[in-house]
Amino acid sequence: MDLDQFALITKMINSTGAAVISYLIAFMFYNLRKRDFINKSKLSKNAESFRRLFHMNPYPLILTNLQNDEILLINHQAMDYYQLHDQEMTKIDGKFLFANPFEKQNILNMLEEHQSIKNYEMEYKVGSDFKKWAMLSLELVEYLDQTCILIGVTDITSLKKKEEELFKHATFDTLTGVMNRRSGMVLLEEKIRGPYSQEFTVCYIDINGLKTVNDNFGHSVGDDLINTSCDIIKRNIDSKDVLFRLGGDEFIIVFFGKNKEEVEEIWEKIKRDFHSFNLTGQKPFDLSASHGLSYYKPGILTTVDEILEAADQTMYEEKIVGRGND
Repeated sequence: MDLDQFALITKMINSTGAAVISYLIAFMFYNLRKRDFINKSKLSKNAESFRRLFHMNPYPLILTNLQNDEILLINHQAMDYYQLHDQEMTKIDGKFLFANPFEKQNILNMLEEHQSIKNYEMEYKVGSDFKKWAMLSLELVEYLDQTCILIGVTDITSLKKKEEELFKHATFDTLTGVMNRRSGMVLLEEKIRGPYSQEFTVCYIDINGLKTVNDNFGHSVGDDLINTSCDIIKRNIDSKDVLFRLGGDEFIIVFFGKNKEEVEEIWEKIKRDFHSFNLTGQKPFDLSASHGLSYYKPGILTTVDEILEAADQTMYEEKIVGRGND
């Protein structure tokens, strides 16, 4: 109907081109939606496989987003370890993993730099008088199009308790519970050789009458003599002062921030407590001890053995004149 055939041909070409372009666009969108559907299907299957393997794992596992403390997945073993069975899954807050916000931020920084963290030890308090330890392995993973943190938990509570027991046996005297000779000597060495050396007074104590008590009443009563004397000494010193057993009936008190007069006043209190105990007559022995003092100031060229020898010498002089036998 259009007499201008050239214009007609141009319109036909334009309409055909528009139709082809529309078809291509529709085809491309179809392919994109098809690929998106396939990818989502694969993602869903992968997520399902991940969840199945996650819950089949025999060790505690947690999948979380530490940025907002959201727990995405947690298996039964982790629920048992963290005692979360009385909480609904949707209400579990991931803050229990890292109570210290600085430690949490440090974890996030390390993960950002290294992508994974192995053998990170954590201590958890359970109630007021019980604690447990865990070794965490953390790794960044992709789950449902978001970056999450997969946390594997290994309970090392029994191992840490044995470690603490070994440390205690290596550090403390098994009879009296005070520091043993090795730990006390290390402490003195640090105070005169370390970068933070400080002034202190050493009080060398020799408990009187141990051999006589052992011979007359047996070693168990002799141990009681040592323990009773040690308890009275501990009651009269500050928490910042250190008492350790040098061996047998010999003890060392390391006084910090006290002059000679203050130390002698403390010793007089110990002697008075010994005397008060003796008046009760509740044990088959009397308590008494001899003591000697030596002093250290930063900058003095000396050794731990020399410091103890000086205190031992003054203690021996006191024992000779009989002052410690009251």
